[in-house]
Amino acid sequence: FNSKINIHFSVNYSDDVLLEIFNATGQLCYSVIKSQVPIGEHHLQWDAVSNPSGIYFIKMTSETRTQTQKILYLK
Repeated sequence: FNSKINIHFSVNYSDDVLLEIFNATGQLCYSVIKSQVPIGEHHLQWDAVSNPSGIYFIKMTSETRTQTQKILYLK
């Protein structure tokens, strides 16, 4: 099995980006601050091996928008 989760996102203009992953109870599990992400497609990898199976929420925040996506992690 693979505990690494690939997260893909794109930005339409250069901006500071904060990416956070929360569990179903709202507890912060992972956080990455990317300063001045250039225009285009980007990806990062979250190694969730120390986290239990369940529903998680990926939240991407920039100066102008916030976007949240739900993921299901199964071991």
